[in-house]
Amino acid sequence: DSHEYMSFNVICQNLLILIERSCQEVDECFHQSSPTHVKSTDVHRNFQFLCKSDECNSATNTHYLIDTEEGQTQFDRCSCEENDVLRKLTKEETYWFPAEQQGVKTKRISQQEMLQISREIGGSGEDLAAQLGRLAKWHEIKQDPTASNKILNLLFEWDRGGGEREE
Repeated sequence: DSHEYMSFNVICQNLLILIERSCQEVDECFHQSSPTHVKSTDVHRNFQFLCKSDECNSATNTHYLIDTEEGQTQFDRCSCEENDVLRKLTKEETYWFPAEQQGVKTKRISQQEMLQISREIGGSGEDLAAQLGRLAKWHEIKQDPTASNKILNLLFEWDRGGGEREE
C-alpha cells in the first residue's frame, strides 16, 4: 500500500491553478450572459502575493511582492512594495511558485530520492548536513520533537531552499 505524498508547495500551486481556471469560467459566463454592450468589456486580473520578508514591517503593514511575472520560479528574485531591492523569496513565499520553469529540466532530487537517501544514511545526519551547508538547520531539526525522520526533514529544507548552501 503506497501513498503518494504531495508537498505543500505543489498544493499551493495547484490551488493557484484552480483559482485561475475558476476566474476564467466566471469571465466566460459573464461574457455569455451579458447584454451586447457589455460583451466588449475585458476583465483583467492579476494575483498579488503577500510579502513575508523579515526585512519589512509586514507584521503591521500588509503589502505585496512586485516584479513577479508569469514564469516566476522559487529561485527568481523579486522585490516588494516597501523595499525595492531584489531579493530571494522567503520560504513562505516560495510555496506559490514552481521550482522550475515549464519545460526546463533541473538536476534536483525527487522526494522519492530524498526518502531513499534518508533510509541509507540512518541516524547520523551531521556529515550530510555539513556537506549540504545546513549545519545550523540540522541542529534546529534535531531539537524538534515532531520531526520523525530528521534526515528527510533536512533534505526537504535543503531542497526548499533551492539546493544551495547556506551563506
